[in-house]
Amino acid sequence: MGYLAAHHEGDYYEFGCCGAGSMRMALAKSLKWQLDDMDFYAFDSFQGFPVTGELAMSEADFIASVQAQGIKADRVETFPGFYDQSLTKELQQTFLDKPRRPMLVNVDCDLHDSAISVFEFIAPLLQAGTILYLDDFWDTFHGIKAGHDSQSGKEFGTARAFNEFCEKYPRLKFYPFMRVGCWGMSFIAYDPKVFTAPVV
Repeated sequence: MGYLAAHHEGDYYEFGCCGAGSMRMALAKSLKWQLDDMDFYAFDSFQGFPVTGELAMSEADFIASVQAQGIKADRVETFPGFYDQSLTKELQQTFLDKPRRPMLVNVDCDLHDSAISVFEFIAPLLQAGTILYLDDFWDTFHGIKAGHDSQSGKEFGTARAFNEFCEKYPRLKFYPFMRVGCWGMSFIAYDPKVFTAPVV
């Protein structure tokens, strides 16, 4: 978050919160970099994946895990529900009415349909300078080798949803920023009318 502290103001949005590890890390880093005004929003079904229930963590357990760390727990707000139902136009407008936009968006929802709902929700909220982190970006390319059934919802998952999002909403483009671990990838949103250097 050093780049964020130096260049941007805004809030933290997390889509897919199982384990609460990413949220606890974001809270700790915000303290380190003195991002005192940052608010933290956690979006999750808190019931695991649709149909299978994989990676389930209850809202109560998530909140307890965040509180146990003892860092800015009062700044975390949860939004439970499957994304096709919980990420409504009304909720989107609530965030549009807030004084700050996202500084960092963490998309960790794996499934293509879930990621599509997330990208539709955040499309008008993103601004130049926002960091977009896709937790399973590289992992979803395994569909090429493994021949995953597209009905599973995981074939190219987040990566394919991100590509479709970029084509549908050209208002901003996304410059590759940093690879994180084996599977994660982050991007910086920019205005193509202002920044015209080619992506290399």
